[in-house]
Amino acid sequence: MIAYLDTGEGPLLALRPGRRLAARVVRVGGGRATVSVAGVLLEVDASARLVPGSTVRLVVAGLDDGRVALRLVDEGAARVRPPGLDLTA
Repeated sequence: MIAYLDTGEGPLLALRPGRRLAARVVRVGGGRATVSVAGVLLEVDASARLVPGSTVRLVVAGLDDGRVALRLVDEGAARVRPPGLDLTA
């Protein structure tokens, strides 16, 4: 299964399990966050502790019933670590 993100510039960004992304954290509050991926602002449920202005590395962990599950990547260990973010597509 693949979900597509329209960045407004060029081709759609394919979100498939295993795809790695960089995101900038814009806002955080109340278990939710706004992140910017390829210039597109996304509202997500965030169980991870995020800091506005920081850049995080994410991997698409799964796609299910209109939701995209994103997990933080632990760059020091080069592996995915919970908790993550859930994006309603």
